[in-house]
Amino acid sequence: MMMELGIYCWKASTLMHVSLNTGEAAYGADWMSESKHMGQSVQLIISRSQRPLTLKAYWGIVTMDLETIINVLRATYSYFTFLRQTNN
Repeated sequence: MMMELGIYCWKASTLMHVSLNTGEAAYGADWMSESKHMGQSVQLIISRSQRPLTLKAYWGIVTMDLETIINVLRATYSYFTFLRQTNN
């Protein structure tokens, strides 16, 4: 189960970083010599790429990223050590 969560968080983090680079790639293309419609489309792409794409879980409460899996692993380890200490 932790492996599945780790894969989802890793891919979601990759998606977030790639979506932020989309605007830079669109701006770097040779769009200024194209039609007005093309320029408007590139402007829309650039403005939409200012906010990263994120995957959410639990009805949009938790953002899936590498920070999430690290927090889950820390909490799991804390619970495990607590249960080990109370068992001894």
